[in-house]
Amino acid sequence: MSDILIRTTPEKLKHKMYKDDEFYWTLQGEPRRMTIYDEDVSKIMFTDGTNVFAEYTYMGWDSSERAIVFNEYRKVNYPQPKVAPTRGFTYVG
Repeated sequence: MSDILIRTTPEKLKHKMYKDDEFYWTLQGEPRRMTIYDEDVSKIMFTDGTNVFAEYTYMGWDSSERAIVFNEYRKVNYPQPKVAPTRGFTYVG
């Protein structure tokens, strides 16, 4: 099972698309790995580049919105498990 790590700020995360009790993180292109389309992802972690500050439950991939879909916010504070890219996301685990 993999998790997804995304680098952003708490302020930018607040402005993400929200509908039907779900949040959407849009991407410029299609994910390169098929894992994002599978049920293998359990959570989405958001990091400020040093610490993970929020976790959400992964819901799936919305191809019409080109977005990762997630819900169930949890405020956390722990060191990021690996270096997050400045754009896009990386898999953890």
